Amino acid sequence: MLDIISWKLFEKTGCIDAYLLYIDMKKINDIKGYDEDKDSLLDIISAN
Repeated sequence: MLDIISWKLFEKTGCIDAYLLYIDMKKINDIKGYDEDKDSLLDIISAN
């Protein structure tokens, strides 16, 4: 699931940094035990 969302993020932005940022954020959230809405970052970026 993470790979699909990360790839969609990369496709929407065309920015590999956004793809890597999402993966980093997901790793941090996994460590902290957060389970936030997976589409929230996509919504933020697509709104800009």
